[in-house]
Amino acid sequence: MSTAAARDGRAAARDEAAVTTFVETFGATLTAAGMQRLVGRVIALLLTDDDGRMTAAEIQQALHISRAAVSGAMTFLHAYGFVTKERERGSRRDVYVLQTDTWHDVTLQKAAVIGYLVDQLERGVAAVGGPATPAGRRLAYSVEFYRFVAEEMDGIIARWEERRDEVRPRYLD
Repeated sequence: MSTAAARDGRAAARDEAAVTTFVETFGATLTAAGMQRLVGRVIALLLTDDDGRMTAAEIQQALHISRAAVSGAMTFLHAYGFVTKERERGSRRDVYVLQTDTWHDVTLQKAAVIGYLVDQLERGVAAVGGPATPAGRRLAYSVEFYRFVAEEMDGIIARWEERRDEVRPRYLD
């Protein structure tokens, strides 16, 4: 959908070739950011699915991958809260559902890791004899950086939660 069409509430024609290109390029972007390649492709695929719900067979067919590959990716995505697994009504098939606030939740998890980095780096400062040593200064400098990132992350998350409440009705409710 074009940005103008989205603002006006009009749906543009779906371009399957462009969708396929997006899935591959966005998947590659997520891979460059540190995500497993297939996991990134599956996230991109689910983002482009109109209802964000797909069976393993649909994912397998769309990405031209094996059942085992789908299973591994979905296990990872489920463990990190990107998807939930539901039973398709009247069927024994599982449907994987993309969770809307996953990016927020994953970012919160990453923020917790930053706190862990600060703690470990502070231990490193003490281990090398404190900030009076060259190694201690380098480590203490890293502590300052990660403290700054953690403080900023807290503010970013708080501001997003306020903004999310404003924008969510336009897109999801």
